[in-house]
Amino acid sequence: MVNGINLPLLLLAGIILPLTLAPAWMRWVAHFNPLYYVVEADRLLAAGQLWDSQIAESFLVMVPLTALAVAWATRVYRKAVA
Repeated sequence: MVNGINLPLLLLAGIILPLTLAPAWMRWVAHFNPLYYVVEADRLLAAGQLWDSQIAESFLVMVPLTALAVAWATRVYRKAVA
C-alpha cells in the first residue's frame, strides 16, 4: 500500500527519473506535487546556482505546506495527549 502511494510521488517529483525524459502530461501533473519543487531546487543548488528563481519558488511552496503540517501535527498530538 505504501509503494502504491510512494512510487507515483517519487516519479512525479523527478527523483527516480528526470522529468525531462517524461511525457508532457506527466510534466504538467508534476507541478501539483510539492516534492517536484524541492527536487528542482535541490538540483540547482547542487549545480551551484544559489540565486535561481526556482529556488525561491520552492521556498514559496514548501514553507506554507510545512507550517500547515506542523500545525496539524501539533493539534493531533495535543488531542492525543489530552
